[in-house]
Amino acid sequence: MGTLDLTGSFIVGGIILFTLTAVFVRFTSSSQSAIINEFTQSSLTNVSEVIDHDFNKLGYRVGATNKITSIDTASISFLADLNNDGTIDSISYYTKTVNGYLKLVRRNSSLSPAEWEVTIDDFDVIGYDSVGTATYTIANVRSLKIGLLLNNEIFTTDSTEIIGAYWEKRYYPKNL
Repeated sequence: MGTLDLTGSFIVGGIILFTLTAVFVRFTSSSQSAIINEFTQSSLTNVSEVIDHDFNKLGYRVGATNKITSIDTASISFLADLNNDGTIDSISYYTKTVNGYLKLVRRNSSLSPAEWEVTIDDFDVIGYDSVGTATYTIANVRSLKIGLLLNNEIFTTDSTEIIGAYWEKRYYPKNL
C-alpha cells in the first residue's frame, strides 16, 4: 500500500506542478502583452500629438493660394508657420519601406531641415471637398482625415496575438 500511495502522490504532485507552471507561463504572457500594449499606446500618443500640432497649423500665416502642395493616399505636403517665427515651413508626411518595415517619415524643410521616422503598419490621408466627397485635387480640398495604425507584431512571442493601436482624426483648416 505504501508504494501505491507514493506513486499516487508523485502523479498528483506532477499534475499540480504542471498546472502551476502553465498558470505562471500564462500570467507572464499576459503581463508581457500588457506592457507591449502600453508601449504601443504611448508611441501612438506621441506620434499623434506631433501630427495634431502640424495639421492644426496647416496654412497658418501662409500667403500662397495652395497651402497643400501635394496629397495622395499615403502622403501629404503642406505649408505652415509651425513655430510662429514668421518663416514658412514645408512639412511632408510620407511612407517608405526600410528592411521590410513600413515607416512614417515627417520632414520639415525649414532653414534647418529635420526628419524623423517611426515604424507603422498603415498611414492614410483622405482629402474632402466642401460637400464631403473624397478628393485628391489640391484646389478642392477643404478638410482632411488622417489615419495611423501601429502594430507591434515584432515584439510579440505568440504569433496569434497582434498588439496594436489605431488613431484617426479629421481636420478642418480654416485657412484652406
